[in-house]
Amino acid sequence: MNNKIELIIVACATLLSVWSCSEDERILEATSLKVVHTGVDAPGLHVLYTQFDEDFAFANNPVLSFGGNNRFTIIANEERSIAFVNSTDTTSTVLSTSVNLPAGNISTLFLTGRDSNINTLLLEDALLQHNDSTAGFRFINLAPDSQSLIFEADQGISPLSLGFEEATEFLEVDATSANGSYSFEIKDGAGNVLTTYSTTAPVFRNTTLAIIGLVDNGTGGNSLQVIRVDSF
Repeated sequence: MNNKIELIIVACATLLSVWSCSEDERILEATSLKVVHTGVDAPGLHVLYTQFDEDFAFANNPVLSFGGNNRFTIIANEERSIAFVNSTDTTSTVLSTSVNLPAGNISTLFLTGRDSNINTLLLEDALLQHNDSTAGFRFINLAPDSQSLIFEADQGISPLSLGFEEATEFLEVDATSANGSYSFEIKDGAGNVLTTYSTTAPVFRNTTLAIIGLVDNGTGGNSLQVIRVDSF
């Protein structure tokens, strides 16, 4: 059943809920949105995508920190506003945006940039369907002070050169016990190794590997690193 996980999520995202409004009944469909915080030197954030109600409390709302991600279920086929509120000063909205996503869609919204210059990058997750011992890797460069960075794997994947906010599609890779572990070197244009990363390929699943942080800052949460974002 493992090879059906992402298809099940798509199906769950399209489950219908009914909202009665006077004599009019509207069918509200759902879509899945994963939000990933890669904004360098940006604070932890509350992600607000629904109206406040009388029971709302920021203390009960999860905080999205640098390098972290959360998945949300969003009403589909209509404009939905999303606000990102500073977790240490909830009177301050760091960024706001809106999305209009089709029913059953699975997408990822990356918060990118640096300091007060934080932006969003929305990617639709065109997931691969796996029928054998394979997985999917997507690669993206979200290091705001980079020019071109290179993902170089120890097996199975040709070197990939990506500018800031450039991403690949999901690429099929082996996910067998013999060939399911991958080590990467992240290099600059001159071939210097800036950081390394190792992971296993989750069989039948799709995963994004994102370079985040700063090329020129080797300390703290801003240091160049690779994070893994599973697309489910």
